[in-house]
Amino acid sequence: MDAVDDFFKYLNDWGIHLALIIAGGVGAFVRMGKKDELNFWQKSVVILSGGSIANYLTPVVFSWINITEDLKYGFAFLLGFWGQQSVRYILFKFKDKYIDDK
Repeated sequence: MDAVDDFFKYLNDWGIHLALIIAGGVGAFVRMGKKDELNFWQKSVVILSGGSIANYLTPVVFSWINITEDLKYGFAFLLGFWGQQSVRYILFKFKDKYIDDK
């Protein structure tokens, strides 16, 4: 069990909080719905981006707002949920600008 604790402590030292990433990724996944606009790789990027947004923005927003730690995972879910839409917007703008549709 010490090895698992050491692993999570190592990740936390690098700024990686798996629980926040999972909460944000789930939020991005829920927001994505059943739309077939994105292929598998684009969906993967969107979910990972939602998790990353939640991982790095949740502590920043919490320090600004100064609210309790009990809301951290729900807020990470919401950041992943909202961040997913911005990542999709960027993907579509990139696709429209640089990739010719056949």
